[in-house]
Amino acid sequence: MKPTIFLHIGQPKTATTSAQGFFKFHRETLLSQGVLYPEAWLQGEGHHSIGGAFSNGAIDWIAQVDPQNMQNALDREIAQTSPKSVLISTESLFYASIDVPRLGDFFKDYDVEIIVSLRRQDEWTESALRDDYKTGAFTGTPEDYIKRVAERLNYAKVLDDWAQVFGSHKLHVLTFEPRPGMTPPEHDLLKIAGIPEPEKIGIAPRLNDRLNQDSLAWLRASPDALRISPAHFHTFDLLAMWSAKNPDRPEHINVLSPELRRNIRAHFSEGNKSIARTYLDRDDSALFLHTAPISDVWAPYPGLPPERAAQIDQWLAHSPY
Repeated sequence: MKPTIFLHIGQPKTATTSAQGFFKFHRETLLSQGVLYPEAWLQGEGHHSIGGAFSNGAIDWIAQVDPQNMQNALDREIAQTSPKSVLISTESLFYASIDVPRLGDFFKDYDVEIIVSLRRQDEWTESALRDDYKTGAFTGTPEDYIKRVAERLNYAKVLDDWAQVFGSHKLHVLTFEPRPGMTPPEHDLLKIAGIPEPEKIGIAPRLNDRLNQDSLAWLRASPDALRISPAHFHTFDLLAMWSAKNPDRPEHINVLSPELRRNIRAHFSEGNKSIARTYLDRDDSALFLHTAPISDVWAPYPGLPPERAAQIDQWLAHSPY
């Protein structure tokens, strides 16, 4: 009998990287409890190659893999380990370019459960925009970025695309709302996958790589078109340390203005209510239960002063790390 496939499709910016690192590190422990986190398809900590194989267009950070080779590799690993279930995790499957019907056909011989974790659209946009500024994946205005990612922010449409292929009863919807005392996201995922007491395994280390506005501005002045090499990632780590020592002023904490954030929240409000009713059976139709008010303490970032740029240069040049 084939194991159940638990396909964790993201979304990005919901502690996916931390969770994937946790699953990979505790792979043998998970397997002893009947859950295989397969080595097949891994790129780093996550199974990102499946996103590349089933995208309608190339994803620049994912290596191309032949689907038949992927199937053979997974079948071999399942035969060797005989798990009750298989946990596959990659946020790349949340991309709008993914061909969900073709992916459904790929898994037609398996019982597949889909797990998705959603983050409030304005918070996701703030986090994703910062990340794309950091890597050079985007260089335009916040307004242009919102237009660019609008399709991915329409969570109701994204879930409907998956439900049409796998069935709405096969979708498990989680929400990512960072706050003190929250259940670690990796524990929520493992409970769905069949591990009843994941807290006994441990907690994933939290990655806090937020860069302040000065660090982002310093990077955006770089001539590099795309910053995704190991050397760049080391620079990001150093800049994260610099940012922790030199936090943004309160009015510069967010890139997005309060007006933009309110507009985003309002635009997707009805779709979010539909998700809450359909997948979470909530009478009050609230998808995000821990919604903090949007602060009006905000001012446009004025730019990187030369003396601040020089301080960052010195930090990078003389850091012992």
